[in-house]
Amino acid sequence: MRRIRTGNIIIIATLILTFLLWFLSKPGLDEIVKYPLISINQITALLGTLLLSWSLLLITRLDFLEKMFDGLNNVYIVHKNTSIWGMALIVVHVGALALGRLPNVSQALNFFLPFHKQPFVNLGVWSFWLFILFIAIVFLRKQLKLPYHVWKIIHKFAGVALVLAFIHIILIPRQGPASLINLWLVSTTGIGIASWIYYELFYKILAPSYKYQISEITKLDDVFKIKLIPKAVKMQYKPGQFVYLSFTDSAVEKEMHPFTITSHPTEKELSFAIKVLGDYTATLDKLKVGDVAQIWGPHGSFADKFLKTNKDAIFIGGGIGIAPFLGMIKEAKKQTANKRRIGLFYCTKYKCNACFDAELTDGYNNNTNHFYLNKCSRTDGHLSTSEILEKIKDIQNTLVFICGPKRMVSPLVNDLISQNIPAHNIISENFDF
Repeated sequence: MRRIRTGNIIIIATLILTFLLWFLSKPGLDEIVKYPLISINQITALLGTLLLSWSLLLITRLDFLEKMFDGLNNVYIVHKNTSIWGMALIVVHVGALALGRLPNVSQALNFFLPFHKQPFVNLGVWSFWLFILFIAIVFLRKQLKLPYHVWKIIHKFAGVALVLAFIHIILIPRQGPASLINLWLVSTTGIGIASWIYYELFYKILAPSYKYQISEITKLDDVFKIKLIPKAVKMQYKPGQFVYLSFTDSAVEKEMHPFTITSHPTEKELSFAIKVLGDYTATLDKLKVGDVAQIWGPHGSFADKFLKTNKDAIFIGGGIGIAPFLGMIKEAKKQTANKRRIGLFYCTKYKCNACFDAELTDGYNNNTNHFYLNKCSRTDGHLSTSEILEKIKDIQNTLVFICGPKRMVSPLVNDLISQNIPAHNIISENFDF
């Protein structure tokens, strides 16, 4: 079984604590049973707001979050899940309020309209509709074919909605001294708001960043290979990590995008392999040598187990998912005293799509402990678990790293686990997060 990450445990603990504080704020179980809609209304509001606060904390890219969730890609997966569940609970909260006014339909519908005498109610309604709008766009994003920069702007709705929800909570009339549940709610929501403000206003200023300049650009098939040299301080990083990159002084839009580093930390130049996958990457042909890039990072712990042990390893890269393995392979070559076996499967549709095939072939031909195969799905079929297992001598002591699109990664992980590869020895990352 997969181990539960520390971050997930902490989120679950805060949910349980919230429920317990709410329960202890009640005079007894009889009140909860007697007024079920009120109880549902209250607990969904509390849990939903807490999850949305977590979702905003998780976008800050703070180092301790990466450690809690074993990598930034996992942080973003949890961010997505907490956002969805948080908004779903808020919808249930408003629905419970409306149901409590039935059979008076006009009063029930009134909860969905921002025309109340009490300002805190109107703020809650506006917050609700911003969440609804955001949810609708999330599910219709692919159908609407929204450009990335438009999606980034719309993504801010979640933060604005939580700010309105926070003010809504503060303004709700209360009798008597502040209870523990109210203090807890204000504190956790405040952390969420502070996280959103930090990310929107201060991240680019306060987060570690470096200036680099493009020294070389080549394009093979639909992949740009870009090399950059530092303008001042060189960034320290580990093989297999990624950064957020913005070409601040170029004809390309200034948005930040995540890209995996393909160079090795000992190299002077910082290298990237960027596949044309969307509206932003399609404009990279506007880049020219001399353009300046701002880089935030590094992030990621994908290669940590490989770097910390001497176990044999199998690398499986799907398309541009080969990127993190390029630095990891260079690290393996430097470990001349290490006799570990390294196998690499480079999965592409056609041979012509394997833009790193030549250098990988040359590198592996000189080492009898290393194995390399470019697997072309349109001519050779998809990579099978039996092909992978053939290259593994010791199932219990071989690490398997997989990087690629989710449609490739998830089935492979499940198949390998079913073939008795220990789940803790499978390290996967997909670029659909």
